[in-house]
Amino acid sequence: MSDWEEIDVSHLSLPQGYERHGITFASLRAADLYDLMKDLQWHTKEEIRGHLGREEDRVALRDLRQSGFVIDRSSTGKGDGTNQWRLHSLTQDLRLLRLRSSVTGRMERNILERDGYQCVLCGATADTARLVVDHRVPIDRKSDRTYIRKPGWSAHLQTLCKPCNDGKRQECAYCKIGPGRYRKNCEDCHLAYPERHAFISAAIDADLRDAVRALADELGVSVDEIIERSLHDYLR
Repeated sequence: MSDWEEIDVSHLSLPQGYERHGITFASLRAADLYDLMKDLQWHTKEEIRGHLGREEDRVALRDLRQSGFVIDRSSTGKGDGTNQWRLHSLTQDLRLLRLRSSVTGRMERNILERDGYQCVLCGATADTARLVVDHRVPIDRKSDRTYIRKPGWSAHLQTLCKPCNDGKRQECAYCKIGPGRYRKNCEDCHLAYPERHAFISAAIDADLRDAVRALADELGVSVDEIIERSLHDYLR
């Protein structure tokens, strides 16, 4: 929006985490998962999801690691590729503690207004889907959390619908970045910075785009990712 302005958040304090059992956790779901795993026994994905009451096992495991706890993983031994997890010990390593940056309700409204109250990936609006404010780059990949309280903080956030946000979270959990890999850093990702990749999907004709969209639906990925990977393989 032409008259949109970023609000000043420099006066807000950073979050201090969640306290439970005298322990500071990176998130509430990390504290919930700790309550299950403090028995130091092995737990499957189904057990973790059942305890949390939602399908956030991967994110909860990440948050518990970022709370300073070492988590072991092994196969269940059933021969079906399933894994199980347990706390290595109840000792918290505060050097590993990574607290999430807090986005206030006023900040969320500011971002939603900037993005026209629609998902920047699929275009869904508040009339058709739940909208959330997403960190373009996962917080666990940032060494400095103070950016969210400095001028320019809004550039680190974007509006996504819940399905796109869930898909991005899962892809980020699997994504490996670095020299020699498909992506050198998060700035190369079409999910984090879709405006930098929009020209790719706009540069093909309608018939080809329909074919690409069908393939993307079959593989469960975005149209831009299919095109980008194809170009990457062709030019490599």
